Amino acid sequence: MEEVSKPNKEMKYKRLKVAIIFAIINIGLLIYGIEKGVDPSTLGTGLSLVNAPIYAFILGDSFRPSNKNR
Repeated sequence: MEEVSKPNKEMKYKRLKVAIIFAIINIGLLIYGIEKGVDPSTLGTGLSLVNAPIYAFILGDSFRPSNKNR
């Protein structure tokens, strides 16, 4: 019977580090945008466009196809 490999802690922490770094960047951009008087909906749209590839990376790194033969 094949043993299914579990994600190691290093990968889990890599995803966590990426998420925390970009959360801090987003908060900084949000504060900067508010100080400059940017429209909130425009600011939110811009942040969501920037975050989409990051979320795709985190999800793609989290859910990988199984190596089991059917």
